[in-house]
Amino acid sequence: MAGLITNADYRQYASAWVTVSRALDRAREESLDHQPRRALSLLNTAVNLAERDLAPMDRLFTDVRGAYVLALFELKKYRQFRHLAGSAIRHLSRTHGPDSPEVLKLRARQRQLPQLVTPRRERPLVAALQRAEDTERHKGPQDKATTRAWFKVAAAYRKADRYDDMLQLYEERINDTRRELGADHPDVALLAQTAAEDAWQLGHVQPAAQLYAVYYAAEKTHADSEGAPLGAYGAASLRHQMASFHLAAFDPDEAEPVLRDGLRILDTHTIGPRSVKRAEADLRPMLEHGLGTALCQQLDGPNASKHFYRAFENAQAIGSERDLRRYFTCAVFAGEQWREHLRRP
Repeated sequence: MAGLITNADYRQYASAWVTVSRALDRAREESLDHQPRRALSLLNTAVNLAERDLAPMDRLFTDVRGAYVLALFELKKYRQFRHLAGSAIRHLSRTHGPDSPEVLKLRARQRQLPQLVTPRRERPLVAALQRAEDTERHKGPQDKATTRAWFKVAAAYRKADRYDDMLQLYEERINDTRRELGADHPDVALLAQTAAEDAWQLGHVQPAAQLYAVYYAAEKTHADSEGAPLGAYGAASLRHQMASFHLAAFDPDEAEPVLRDGLRILDTHTIGPRSVKRAEADLRPMLEHGLGTALCQQLDGPNASKHFYRAFENAQAIGSERDLRRYFTCAVFAGEQWREHLRRP
């Protein structure tokens, strides 16, 4: 990366890192019991600084977000906590791993929500269960109306913050549908995709990756077939989505070959004229960024930095300022030379 990222860029990143670190330290020094508004305000400042100046793969970036969301729970701001917890868990899982103490602490708070704020939502859940059972009894387990009814039950579980029950329901429905209709039936893929997206939103990254893999296996055959509606763009985009789930579950060995295959498809297949601009200016940098993330998780900083920088270069045409900044800060972070400036007076 010599000549592409300058010493001044590394120095600037190190300065930003110190600023965010100090902001987080100040927030932790404040007591949530005695100065709750002050502590939350300092954490909010640290989050804003991190999102502006640090790379999402930087552990300090995810630590700050996790601390802020945890503080929301401790201060009984449950609605805000519910809204932000899934994203915070996904980011922490990507840098610390899904079984890290930081992730487990937030997930434990998620599991407390049903007892704290959602008892009133049990009645709609009971009603949804009754309707789904009645619909299945009258129309059969594989009728479209039955599927829609069970989707509503899953949504009711989610509204009641009973996430484990929601995932168990999805698993049971997928297994039943696979047994009745076969593993390649479109309904199996639809159920798996919906379940994976719900699990993803809530930060349940490992079940989400497993569920999306079911959808990916079924959809890949159609996306790769000759004459598929989106052609090479669709095939490469599907791989990017699958890799995103693997990366959130901290499984770079699964993500890396999928991402490289996506880039290979863009390089070797003809892309329709209406999608070529989108593929080159949007999808390609996302695949490069994903590959950089996988290499970061594998502790291969130098090569990760190269792919992050390629994402930055490829996004120059129509990439948003936010995306360009994210790709570039990731390239600087993975280059690791910025750490040398932390040791200098």
